[in-house]
Amino acid sequence: MNTVATSRQGFSEQPRRQTVSTLVVTGMHCSSCAKAIERALQRTQGVLSAELTFATEKLVVQHDPAVIDLGGIKEVVKKVGFTALAEGEAVETREEAHLRQLRESWNRVMWSWILGMPVFIMMVVSWFWPDFYFTGYFWGDRLICFLFTTPLLWVGRKYFLGAYQAIRYARVATTDVLISVGAGSSYLYSVITQFWFNNPNTYYDIAAMVIAFISTGSYLKSRATARASEAIRKLVSLQARTARLLRDGQEMEVPIDHLRHGDIVIVKPGERIPVDGIVKSGASAVDESMLTGESMPVEKRPGAKVAAGTISKNGLLQVEVTGLGRETMLSKIIKLVEQAQGEKVPILEFTDKLATYLVPFVLLLAASVFAGWAVFYHGPDRWMQAVSHMVAVLVISCPCALTLAPGTALMVASGDAAQNGILIKSGTVLENAHKLTHIVFDKTGTLTRGEPVVTDLIAGSGGDPNEMLRLAASAERGSEHPLADAIVQYAHESKVDLVEPEEFEAIPGFGIVARVAGERVLVGNTKLIEEHIPGGATAWLDRKAALEAEGKTVVLVAIGERVEGMIAVADPVKPEAKRAVNELKAMGIEVTMLTGDNHRTAQAIARQLGIDRVIAEVLPQEKVNVVKELQQQMVTTKTLFGPRQDRALVAMVGDGINDAPALAQADIGIAIGTGTDVAAEASDVTLIRDDLLGVLKAVRLSRETFRIIKQNFVYAFLFNGLGLPFAAIGYLPPIIASASMGVSSMLVVGNSLRLKQVAAGKVHRFSDTAGQAGR
Repeated sequence: MNTVATSRQGFSEQPRRQTVSTLVVTGMHCSSCAKAIERALQRTQGVLSAELTFATEKLVVQHDPAVIDLGGIKEVVKKVGFTALAEGEAVETREEAHLRQLRESWNRVMWSWILGMPVFIMMVVSWFWPDFYFTGYFWGDRLICFLFTTPLLWVGRKYFLGAYQAIRYARVATTDVLISVGAGSSYLYSVITQFWFNNPNTYYDIAAMVIAFISTGSYLKSRATARASEAIRKLVSLQARTARLLRDGQEMEVPIDHLRHGDIVIVKPGERIPVDGIVKSGASAVDESMLTGESMPVEKRPGAKVAAGTISKNGLLQVEVTGLGRETMLSKIIKLVEQAQGEKVPILEFTDKLATYLVPFVLLLAASVFAGWAVFYHGPDRWMQAVSHMVAVLVISCPCALTLAPGTALMVASGDAAQNGILIKSGTVLENAHKLTHIVFDKTGTLTRGEPVVTDLIAGSGGDPNEMLRLAASAERGSEHPLADAIVQYAHESKVDLVEPEEFEAIPGFGIVARVAGERVLVGNTKLIEEHIPGGATAWLDRKAALEAEGKTVVLVAIGERVEGMIAVADPVKPEAKRAVNELKAMGIEVTMLTGDNHRTAQAIARQLGIDRVIAEVLPQEKVNVVKELQQQMVTTKTLFGPRQDRALVAMVGDGINDAPALAQADIGIAIGTGTDVAAEASDVTLIRDDLLGVLKAVRLSRETFRIIKQNFVYAFLFNGLGLPFAAIGYLPPIIASASMGVSSMLVVGNSLRLKQVAAGKVHRFSDTAGQAGR
């Protein structure tokens, strides 16, 4: 996207071109790496802004293409020690980069332990037998330690090179600086002690084990982080590269980009549907689980819509192309997931800023610890003690786990939500959803199915309900009223044979009068019956009123001169609606129903669902005002420092065009995917399936995500924060400190991966009472 801006030079305005480039950066192991790249780019001429999200490896650069192009940006990233790939490059290129990074990381692990184990054994021997030497400390075990540790520094050169490049090109200290200073200082101290002072007290083992543990933790962390981002890779893998095109009666296999709108493609049983389209002929059960999370295949017949990436299970389909490339639902899902994962939400910005200040603080603290031990400790090995405790402080304070804590969890949550039919447009939405206090549901099409169906068929004593239905439905075949459609559809489902009416008259506001099979048939309200059969409706009024109290619309059916019965029609609630409402209420969220329908019908639906607050007879433009009024309410929230008053956070759930303004006004707009495109565009969350449990899953996922983020912060603090004072006073050896740092990073990532179960709905954190309430 190109725009034109101006820059002030002297006293004149000079036009300057701007463009935004998106790249993927590989090789980072913590957010301080990302900060170093950002700083290096921001110091580069022609770069206006640079933002890199560590969790998703996504780099967005705003720059002047006349001064620095894409190649120049890649070169800057390379100088800092990393690899940048343009977003438009082949997916395989990015995958190959990740695989190469994992192979290199594994090689570091393998060689660090091959070279480090002899040093480790020497260390263990010296612990238990301090006076034991193979052939003397210089030519024996200490020389072996030197010979094995020296090439080990080459194996871990990535950390030393990363530290140099971060300081040289970005003027920023990263975690590589902490690792390099820790391992490098212990190695240099050992070399000087051994070769210059002929002293057996060396710290080769610290240098060796720091690199070995850090390399192992980095490898396992890379593998776990790769699993966290597999949602996008799985979605990308669903995209077909070729399609069977039917043209002039001939079938030919062509690349996807050769197709055009209106083309007909053939999909054979077991094949993946390559495009979005409409079934023109054939029938098949289509597996849509990859896009919606729904395990049961969906029957598709002529006229049905199909989506790219889904699989035709058992039938041959001819599909007319309606969506290609970026137009397909699959591409839009991938874009939304990348957008959500790439956004820097407030909690990520906080941890990135914290890491930026933490590394210099740790360097200063480590220098203070070194100086303190060197000055105030008077033992013969004071320099060894000073170096040892300085290294322990440097290693235990690496903020890798801290910076991974929120990013990995958010990445897993947004990716796996998409695989389960919940599209979250931004990380900020996911962050805010766990603080929701109110959820407003539209009624028609959201809590209810959105189309009337026959719910009750009541015939008089001695009457035949099937015959009454046959005559009433046959009479209604000539009507275009929604109630007529419901009655005719019910007759078809009941396998009742219908005939064409011989006469037909629709009376607006009353009903219809028709002649079917020689009989006069009346279908309508009480006024219609009383006008043609005075007093005929009297016996039915009580039962009619009882059904209407349930929110149903009731029509009387008269055949000849006698009322034979009545038919009740209603827009039924969705089967999962009551469970969703009850469990949301159990979570402490206030549920409101908003509808343009009349109060009686609205109250009847609310009673069925257990909704206490109902706002009925609301015009579309008034829905926005209702949401605004809820947002102005103040609610009490509990914090570590006591209760606090906050503005209510409101979500709106809807599916129609008239819901779009309210969806946009709400703090979080949730659109039912079966609704209109306008509603989906105005929303923050889109449910691909017409399933209200998706609302419950989205809120639950957000709450679980931030519960796990809090756990991750606790783990990082327990392993790193609490270990820091013990390292400073000499009660935490450097080797234990490096192992602790690696374990904390792996624990944080592993804990985040548990969100996969939550996204799939496998984890329930409600009380038994709440669970039963929804059943």
